[in-house]
Amino acid sequence: MATRTTKASVLLYLLTASILCSPGIGDDTVTPARPLVDDGGTSLISAGGSFELGFFSPAGSSNRYIGIWYHRIPVQTVVWVANRQRPVTGRSGRLSLETDGALVITDGENSTVIWSSGSLAVGNPVARLLDNGNFIVKEEGSDDDPSSFAWESFDFLTDTLLPGMKIGWNLTSGLNRNLTAWTSVSDPAPGGYVSGFDEHGIPQIFLWFRSRPYWRGGSWNGRQFSGVQEMKTNNVFNMEFVVDAREIMYSFYIRDPSIVSRLVMNQSGILQRLVWDEETELWSVFWLAAADLGSESSQSHRNHVVVIIVVVSALAAFFLLSVACFVWRRKKRRNRYVSEETHEQDMDLPLYDLDTIAGATGNFSMDNKLGEGGFGPVYKGKLGGLLEIAVKRLSKTSTQGLDEFKNEVTLIAKLQHRNLVRLLGCCIQAGERMLIYEYMPHGSLDFFLFDKDKDARTRRVVGTYGYMSPEYAMDGIFSVKSDVFSFGVLVLEIVSGKKNRGVYQSSHHLNLLAHIWSLWNEGKGLELADGSMGQSSLPVAQVMRCIKVGLLCVQERPEDRPTMSSVVMMLGGDSGLLPKPRQPGFIVANDPSGTNSSTSKQDSSTNHVSMTMLEGR
Repeated sequence: MATRTTKASVLLYLLTASILCSPGIGDDTVTPARPLVDDGGTSLISAGGSFELGFFSPAGSSNRYIGIWYHRIPVQTVVWVANRQRPVTGRSGRLSLETDGALVITDGENSTVIWSSGSLAVGNPVARLLDNGNFIVKEEGSDDDPSSFAWESFDFLTDTLLPGMKIGWNLTSGLNRNLTAWTSVSDPAPGGYVSGFDEHGIPQIFLWFRSRPYWRGGSWNGRQFSGVQEMKTNNVFNMEFVVDAREIMYSFYIRDPSIVSRLVMNQSGILQRLVWDEETELWSVFWLAAADLGSESSQSHRNHVVVIIVVVSALAAFFLLSVACFVWRRKKRRNRYVSEETHEQDMDLPLYDLDTIAGATGNFSMDNKLGEGGFGPVYKGKLGGLLEIAVKRLSKTSTQGLDEFKNEVTLIAKLQHRNLVRLLGCCIQAGERMLIYEYMPHGSLDFFLFDKDKDARTRRVVGTYGYMSPEYAMDGIFSVKSDVFSFGVLVLEIVSGKKNRGVYQSSHHLNLLAHIWSLWNEGKGLELADGSMGQSSLPVAQVMRCIKVGLLCVQERPEDRPTMSSVVMMLGGDSGLLPKPRQPGFIVANDPSGTNSSTSKQDSSTNHVSMTMLEGR
C-alpha cells in the first residue's frame, strides 16, 4: 500500500513539474526556467489571442523553424521567422531564454546552438509574445513599453510588415530594417528580392534584386509616395513616414481593429498588401507594386547610358580628328590610302572599287537610274553580269563627312535581317560615297502600303459588336481599358464556348456576360465551362481563375478594370488572391421575340444617330 502511495506521489510531482517548467498552449511567456520545446503541441499565444509562436514546418519541408503566425486565421500564415537561415532538422528543437536575456534555439539531441539573439545583460529576463505580433525580451515586472524592451522581433523583419512595424533606417544605431522575400514557399531563407529605403538622396522606397534596383515608389508628398497611389492614408489605413536625424522609416496602422492586413515581399519580387477575407477565408490582394517593373528607374538608367555614349563618342571623335589633321599636314596623299584601308578593316564590309561600280551601272547611266531620295540618286546595275544590285550614290551637295558615312555604313551593316534589303558593300574612293544593296525586282514595300490616295473616308465602326466596352458604345469614350473589356469578353467566350451576342437564359433575357455573372453570384461558376472539355479532366482551378479574371476585365466602370500587365500576372497567379469582381457592363439583352412582355400600349420615340467622319489634316 505504501509503495502505491509513493508511486502516485512521484507521478503527481512529475506532472506538476512538467506543467510548471514548460509553457502550455495559451501561455505567452518564456522564462529561463520555462523553455519552449518542440513536442508537436506546445506554443505561445498572445494575451489577446491574435498571434501564436512556436515550431513549424513550411509546406513541402520537414525542417523546423521558430516562427510567428496568426492564431485565429485557419490558413497558417507565418509573418516572422527566427532561424530562417539555419533550421532544426528534427523535432528535437528547443527555444530557451538564458539568464543574461539571450534567446537561444538549440538542437536538443546534441545541444547544438542553431540561432541566438545575443547576450542582452538583462536582470530577471522574460520573453513575451505581444498581441501585435512582437516577440520581446524585457526585465520581468517592467511595462510593455518599447523603451523597456531589451530585444524585439520587430527590429529584425523577414518578408512581412505588420501594423506598427517599421521599415527603414535607424540612423543612430545603424540598423537597417528591410523586407526580404523567402527563397521559396518551402524555404524561408533570405531570397534575392528586397524592399527597403535608400538612405542616399531623397528617401523613397525601393525594390532590389540582388542589390540592383528595379522599382521605386517615388518621394513622399505628405500623404503618400508619389509613385504608389494606393499606398496612402485613407479611412482604413493610416500611413506614417518619418525623416529626421534619428531615423528614416515607414509604418502603417489599421483604423478598424476587425481588419487584418499585412505588407508582403513575395518570392516573385512583388510588394503587395494583402487583406484577410472572412467570407472566403482567403487572402485578397488590396494592391501590389512592381506590376510595371522599374519604368522610372529604367528610364533614368537609359538617360545615363545615352550621356556616357555621347561623351565618349565626342572624345573619340576629337581624338581621331586631331590625329587625322596631324597626319594630313605631314603627308596628305599617303593619308588618303591609309584612311581607305582603315575604313575597310573597321567596317568589316566588302569595299568595292569605283571602276567596278561604274562598269556595273553603265557609268551611272540615266537609263539605269531608279530614282532619287534624300541620300542621293539610286542606280540599277549588274556585278559580273549576274548579280543585280542597287547603288545609292551620295549627293555631291551632301554635307555628310567621311566619319559620318563610315558610322552609318557600320550601323546599317549590323541591322541585317531577312526582311530587310541586304547591304552588299560600299565604295569610298575619289570623293565618292556609295552603298551597294541587292536589287528588289518587285519594288519597295512602301509602294504597296502607301498609295496615291491621301483623302480616305471610311464608315467602318471602330470595334466589334459584343466586344465594345460600355463607355465606348454609349458615350464614344475610348481608352486602354476598352481593350481590357474586349479581352475579358474573349476570355469568357473561350471558357464557356459561347458567343457574347445571344440569349442564354430566356426567362430573364440575359446575354453571355449577365448569364456568367448570375451563375457566378450563385456559386455555380463551373457550370460555365465548355462541355467539350469533359468533367473528369476539367482543370477546376484554372477554369475558375480564368472566369474571375474575365469578370474583372468586363467590369462596368473602366477604373475598376485591371491593366493588361496586371491581367498577365493574374492569369499566372492564384485565383484566391484576386479581388472580387463587380457587376459587368451590358447585362440586359434584347428580347428575342421582339415584343414587350407588358400588354399595355406605350408610346414610342425615335432616336437620331449622328455619324462623324474623321479626316486627316
